[in-house]
Amino acid sequence: MSGPLIRTTALTNYRELVRELGGNPEALLRRFNIAPDLLDVHYAMVPLQSVVQLFELTATELDRPDFGLSLSRVQDWNIVGPVALIARNSPDVGAAIDDFAHFIGFYSPGAVFELDRVSDPEAPRLTFRFEVGKRFEPGRQAVERALGLMHHIVGMLLDDPGFHAQTVLCRHASALPQVLYRKHFGTRVLFLQEANALVLTRQQIARPIDSHNKMMRAFLVDFVSREIEERPRTAREQVTAAIDRLLPTGRCSLVAVAQQQAVHPRTLQRQLADEGLTFLGLLDSVRRERAQEYLAEPAMPMTQIAGLLGYAEQSSFNHACRRWFKQAPQQIRLARSSDPP
Repeated sequence: MSGPLIRTTALTNYRELVRELGGNPEALLRRFNIAPDLLDVHYAMVPLQSVVQLFELTATELDRPDFGLSLSRVQDWNIVGPVALIARNSPDVGAAIDDFAHFIGFYSPGAVFELDRVSDPEAPRLTFRFEVGKRFEPGRQAVERALGLMHHIVGMLLDDPGFHAQTVLCRHASALPQVLYRKHFGTRVLFLQEANALVLTRQQIARPIDSHNKMMRAFLVDFVSREIEERPRTAREQVTAAIDRLLPTGRCSLVAVAQQQAVHPRTLQRQLADEGLTFLGLLDSVRRERAQEYLAEPAMPMTQIAGLLGYAEQSSFNHACRRWFKQAPQQIRLARSSDPP
């Protein structure tokens, strides 16, 4: 699949905010092939580029140039899931930010954070950038949302509701009155800078986190590391994962899978073709593999297996088994039960 993905948790409270501002969030989401129901699936991922463009269009359609900042106000570190828990269980704020930067790939491999302690030890910089593609420049709304959320997260790590950075740096030009930026961040905001960053203090990043738990952190680091390592990367892997999720719902189709990937069905077909695959061929292959696994479970009813494979009728499952294995499902199970242990 082309381009980095991002978890749909990035759109937490997006629908509520857009409705509050008088917009139609479902219509805006569909403009970028993002199924609205997908926002309720915490593990789902969509193209980062689609989310960045969605924020820009939303700001334009609603005539709210401060949309990115407004969205950051109704989000918190829960959008990054276990990455936030790792940070909360780090020994101090600086270590927590390092952990946040290291494991942010769980949330999106296209979001890059770095804590620069070297350039100026008295004014460490938490920098941020998107890595979407050479020919794609992230929009101002996504950047300002990220900066606003980062500012909020550092305040939560410090357990200081009144926290504000020394300075906020933005690569883009100012688009709002300075007073609005200062009201949001509580400090000065500079534009046309070399990086997007929060300028902190040495004392802030050295602050201990009293509630940290070494064993909990180790457990979470292991979990997140495995999730990142095992994340589907190729079109085949991502579509297979989507098929596995959708088969039990009875709604597994090219269109439904494309919606989960936030791409047009023709784009999905082209991406699969680049790997020498077709959607129907991959769907059939996944069903065949899962059928073998389920039939090896002697207590699982045939009707349940048919449903898990997305068949509305038992007869459809029977026909598929004969095509795959030259046997009816009952014969396959009987043969397996007679195999020596």
